[in-house]
Amino acid sequence: MPKKYKLTGCARFLIFLLIVAPIVYLGVSFAQGENPLGLIKNTWDNVTEKVQSTTSSSSTDNTSQKEETTKIPSSDIGEASILEQTINVQKKRIDDQNDYIESLESQITNLKKQLERERAKDVPVNKNIGN
Repeated sequence: MPKKYKLTGCARFLIFLLIVAPIVYLGVSFAQGENPLGLIKNTWDNVTEKVQSTTSSSSTDNTSQKEETTKIPSSDIGEASILEQTINVQKKRIDDQNDYIESLESQITNLKKQLERERAKDVPVNKNIGN
């Protein structure tokens, strides 16, 4: 009777990684609030679009190929709008922080003036009292 084939520890580990790694990726993406299946689908769609564009561009002439290169993919437009929104939010946040800093500086100057007035009250009128 022939011996049964046994997997080595390394082979078991590789099979384990092939099964567990995608599950962990999906779980972490979901925990971060992303749609992991949507990310995979978008990546797959981008790859298939690139493959289709390379096969179609080889059969087209140079003028249509120039037009294809000037087009911006829809995913880039989405990313650009997201970046613009992020920049606008950060600019508003900077303006709010600058306003807050100005209000704190005015409070500091008011408190310094108040402290000077209080110190002026504590100074004795007759300086010869101690002599």
